[in-house]
Amino acid sequence: MASTVEDYLLLALENKLQIISKFKSNAHLILPYTGLQSGKGRPKTKGDRVDLAQLPAAFLVESIQDTATKISTHVYQFKAYTPKMANQLLNIVVLIHTHSASGKQSPTVLFTNDLSLSASQVVTYYSLRFQIEFDFRDAKQFYGLSSFKNYKQAQVNTAVNLSFTMTLLGKLILEKYKTKLSCPSMGIADLKTVFKLQSYAQGFFKDNKEEADAFLNSPEFLNLARLEAIHI
Repeated sequence: MASTVEDYLLLALENKLQIISKFKSNAHLILPYTGLQSGKGRPKTKGDRVDLAQLPAAFLVESIQDTATKISTHVYQFKAYTPKMANQLLNIVVLIHTHSASGKQSPTVLFTNDLSLSASQVVTYYSLRFQIEFDFRDAKQFYGLSSFKNYKQAQVNTAVNLSFTMTLLGKLILEKYKTKLSCPSMGIADLKTVFKLQSYAQGFFKDNKEEADAFLNSPEFLNLARLEAIHI
């Protein structure tokens, strides 16, 4: 059975972690009860269901106008419950995007179990999701995350940590070569090509280091790198 957002939230709570994720645009959200209590029986905690099409002005924290795309964004923040996680209060951030020409609206509903985060922090952290996915892709494709054969916990921890450490080092080295080669679109595959060619050149010029250094910084070196590279 497919996992739901609530399943991941429950997993995070069980492990005392904080999560930032996204609900569907028609998410069922319930505000905390703020009315008077009768004083009898169990206190009421759930209030009205949130109408995402008509959010109260009190929830509005920011309005952004993008003149280039002609899209205005209203950012709302409030705390609410979901039926499947009835006892867990969530920090909700809703972005209502409106196209000025058509008037068409599209909501984005973000949430976190960290109640201390501001709306801008939630949006910023969530926007890192794709960079995290790219890091996992690079770790699997280039640094062995998907190919290690360990199964004991300590060995798995070592393999995973080594894979992501090498991913980070690769990114740092990549930034250096983007500047050095004046090629901001370089990727890890291009970096591999450069290092492979450096290895060949250093082996070829192993008896004359001065000549090797001159070649590694020459236009001819880059011309050879372009034979296999993607973005150089």
